[in-house]
Amino acid sequence: MNELIRVDENGKITARELYEFLSPDDKSHYSRWTKTNIEQNEFYQESIDWLGFAIVANGNETKEYRLTIDFAKHLCMLSRSERGKQARSYFVEVEKQFKLAFRVPQTLPEALRLAAQAIEEKEQAVKQLEAAKPKVEFYDAVTGSKDAIEIGEAAKVLNIPGVGRNKLFQELRNRKILMNNNQPYQEYVDRGYFRVLEQKYNKPNGDICINIKTLVYQKGLDYIRRLLTKDNVINLPA
Repeated sequence: MNELIRVDENGKITARELYEFLSPDDKSHYSRWTKTNIEQNEFYQESIDWLGFAIVANGNETKEYRLTIDFAKHLCMLSRSERGKQARSYFVEVEKQFKLAFRVPQTLPEALRLAAQAIEEKEQAVKQLEAAKPKVEFYDAVTGSKDAIEIGEAAKVLNIPGVGRNKLFQELRNRKILMNNNQPYQEYVDRGYFRVLEQKYNKPNGDICINIKTLVYQKGLDYIRRLLTKDNVINLPA
C-alpha cells in the first residue's frame, strides 16, 4: 500500500500533513482549519483524540497537532471531497494493518503460525540488509559522509550566488520538497535526502514544546545542487 499520509508507529497523524493533502491548492488557511475542526470540535477531545503542542521548526514557532486515525477519518469525511474519500479509505487500510500487527493469537496453532511468520520475515529482512550493505558502503565512500547538516550550512556548502539559508528554504518550499513549516515531505525523507531532528523540552510555564530541525544528507545536497543548477545555469535571482 502506497503511503499517502504519514502515520507514525503509535498510529498518529500530523494535522498539517492531513490538511495539505486535503487542500493541496489552499495552504493559507491552516490555522483557521485547525481552530474550527480540531479545537472547537465538540465530539473529539484533547489528550484523547488529538494533542496540541508548540513546535519550533528551524527557529520558527507554530502550533501543531497529532491526531488519532479515527479523528483523521472524521476530518476526511468533513472535507466532502474526492481527496477526503481517498484519504479515509487509506486510513481504514492502515487501521486494519495496525490491528493485524497487534493481534493476539487465540489458539496455539495460530500462535505457532504467527511466530513462524515473524521469524521468516526477520530472516528475509536480514538477507535484504546484507545484500544492500556493499551498496551502502560504496555510497558512503563516494560521498564521504553519513552526516546530515542544517539548511543554513547546506546553503554555504552549495555556494550558489544569491541563495542563502532563507532563500534555500523558500526554493525548496516552492518546489514542494519542504512543507510550509520547512519540514520535508515524507517522499524526500524516504529517498534519503533529509532527516528531521526532534527534541522535546518544557517551557517555564510547563507547556511542552518540540524543537524540529530539517537536516540535509550529502545525497540531498547533490539533489538540491542538480535541481537549482540545471544545465549548469543558475536560474535563481539574487
